[in-house]
Amino acid sequence: MEQNFATFDTAQLTQLEHGGLLPLPDSVGKILAQQFSQPLHELPQGRIRAKGLSYDPKTGTVRGTPIPFESEQVDLLHQISQQMIEIVHKLLPAYAAEIIPDRLTWQTHEVANAPHRTNARDDLYHVDNFPTRPSRGMRILRFCLNFDTDVRVFAVSEPFRKLIEFYRNPLKQALKQSNNLSNINSPWWHFGKNRDTNPSDYDLVMGKIHHWMKADLHFQDRCKKYLHRFSAHEGWLFFSDGTAYAHLRGKRLLDHSFFVPQRCLVAPQCSPLALLEACHTQEA
Repeated sequence: MEQNFATFDTAQLTQLEHGGLLPLPDSVGKILAQQFSQPLHELPQGRIRAKGLSYDPKTGTVRGTPIPFESEQVDLLHQISQQMIEIVHKLLPAYAAEIIPDRLTWQTHEVANAPHRTNARDDLYHVDNFPTRPSRGMRILRFCLNFDTDVRVFAVSEPFRKLIEFYRNPLKQALKQSNNLSNINSPWWHFGKNRDTNPSDYDLVMGKIHHWMKADLHFQDRCKKYLHRFSAHEGWLFFSDGTAYAHLRGKRLLDHSFFVPQRCLVAPQCSPLALLEACHTQEA
């Protein structure tokens, strides 16, 4: 990709790591749309219960498809993934040397009131936890781009430090069952193709918080809500593990997730792991 983008500075990265949202430069969406809009719309729709198509750039595997993909279709998803990875490297050079690409997803179905079980609904406020891909304390970064002609309505709510206060009582019990959240430090820097898929204590606690939030009607109704509307080909970056968020309306979303190791962070003390470790120490 020949296009040069202005990189996000330290102040913007700090905002991002504290739970903020960074809109992407307009040129990012325009470039990706020019290259991939038509071929993406020609792909078979992913299964609604799988929440669309999912592509793993490490293995070349496509999931959520109603029929096996042709090699040309898999190659299209690979090209898109590589372009998005390159854009993230250019926008976030502080992370570029260590950031680990996760999965590309192409969601074509309307997100509002989709027929998913409660824990799988994206229109309920939650923080991310990937049961099949444990982060082991690394942060989860999402690169989202609206590929629909209609506006995408995205919302954020409470930052992670507020969630700890909100769920302090059940969190106390969950942390008591954890031997040591810090026992996962070593695997952070060896998270590669042969990663361990067994969840760490950190991942287990994050999974419980994810489930508590989605099942908590009081929280869903009463939490603070900050709405963002993204027009066609507009996009944004955010850390989905550190801020409660929900996709309230829209379809045709291009989304790439990434893992960011702790040692790359500008403000590691604001990460969910650091906040949980501090809470664990206080309750010990």
